[in-house]
Amino acid sequence: MSVAVELPPETPAAVALEVLPETGTPNVFVVPAYNEAENLPRLLAELEARPALFPPGSRLIIVDDGSVDGTAQLVGGYAGPLPVELVRLDTNQGPGAAFRAGFAAALATCSSDALVVTLEADTTGDLDALPQMLERAAAGAELVLAAWVMVNVSRFRRALSASAAFVVRRTLGVRARTVSSFFRVYRASTLRAAADRYGAIARTIVAYWRMILRAQFERARA
Repeated sequence: MSVAVELPPETPAAVALEVLPETGTPNVFVVPAYNEAENLPRLLAELEARPALFPPGSRLIIVDDGSVDGTAQLVGGYAGPLPVELVRLDTNQGPGAAFRAGFAAALATCSSDALVVTLEADTTGDLDALPQMLERAAAGAELVLAAWVMVNVSRFRRALSASAAFVVRRTLGVRARTVSSFFRVYRASTLRAAADRYGAIARTIVAYWRMILRAQFERARA
């Protein structure tokens, strides 16, 4: 049973780029954004510089979580080469609601063989590691996490992240070191099966983990 794979943070960019799958599998990016008007142009530029991440059928879904700084207007006015879609929440509801809306939009139209990539809007994820993550998912892993090292962040945020990771590991019994980062790759079929099995899109990322792990456990016993 393949649950999660962590990639080391020191994965060289050159190596990562060499292992990009050539299967043409669509990648659907889901990016929650709350007051990220300053950071989104940088994220868009980084993705534009990597067109191989967008084979036919790929999309970039940015979920505006009730921003008040022009985030929605920036995304809505984007005229670049990326297939960008905007999902808007009227009020700030937090990452759980943003991911719920983004996953719903992704699963509504994507094929079962698609890969769903989640990213932070503030560009803290190393996109040079993404090709290798996609390769692991294409090879059969149903959830791939990028191990990462936090840089340019306060001690409070480091402590908060470490505490959240501890709670999730203890609650779900997951051995992965990195669980608080949004930088992940899911198989669309796994997300869809978990949502169908348990009746609704999970309200939090932790709930998604629970659904996926429970569904896999039940499949393994069958």
